[in-house]
Amino acid sequence: MLIRICHASIYIYGSTFQHFIPSLRTRFPGMITAIVRSATMNQPETPDAASFRFFQRCKDLAGDDSAPPWTKDRMFGFFQAFRPDGHRLASLFADIPSGDLVYGRLQQAFSATATGAREHAHEDAYFVVRSSEPAPPESLVKSAVDQLANWRLMAEAIGERELVDLLTPLPRVTRRSTIPPPPDPNDTESLDVFIYDVQCDWHGGLPPLCPHASWMRDAVYSIACDYYLAHYITWPWYVHSSPFVEPFGPYFALWRHGVTLRCQSPQDVTLFLGTPDHR
Repeated sequence: MLIRICHASIYIYGSTFQHFIPSLRTRFPGMITAIVRSATMNQPETPDAASFRFFQRCKDLAGDDSAPPWTKDRMFGFFQAFRPDGHRLASLFADIPSGDLVYGRLQQAFSATATGAREHAHEDAYFVVRSSEPAPPESLVKSAVDQLANWRLMAEAIGERELVDLLTPLPRVTRRSTIPPPPDPNDTESLDVFIYDVQCDWHGGLPPLCPHASWMRDAVYSIACDYYLAHYITWPWYVHSSPFVEPFGPYFALWRHGVTLRCQSPQDVTLFLGTPDHR
């Protein structure tokens, strides 16, 4: 009797084949063990299994030894556990597509907030730039104008003509040497809100390179509760879906210097150059 066994038959007809394995193991123990092991290893990991394994790695890195497994909902504030330098995160990103590029940008955020950070009872809940190398005000204004131009390109990409018109010509940016006033939580009419809504629509239409972009969305956003910063850090996972090379690069140039851009209207665009003090 001639028996032909292939990996595909085990994978496709696994439930039937299992009935014959006990007797076959007796006659061909080494061959059957090797084939079954190979077939099992070649089966693709399910999305649920992959995400479970990833969140378990995050849980272990964070030093959480509690029983409940982590899910995406537990990722908010994840990176705060690795301040001030984030070096222990390197292994987490090593096996992720373009993970080295995302990790490099994440390191920039750690570096920008390491100096002057509060400690112990007064530790910042989020990543706050409290001390940075001086930058010429003219270069900061240029970064602000470049970011306005990028937001206009996003509006053009999704056909949002009203925002394109509001940003044409590009608004004049004024400078103030103070920290910005608190944002108005009830604001629904400012240019800032319009820009935010449009960039959300634009970015939301870009498919990411890997599921890690979704799994880590809350973790990256909660670095500073800032979607523009999050989009900059994770851009290597989206760049393949867009003709834009660095749509949030100018914004990061402002953020890393503790500078805030506020757009009330095309006639009222202000760059606040003050950084938080150490009190």
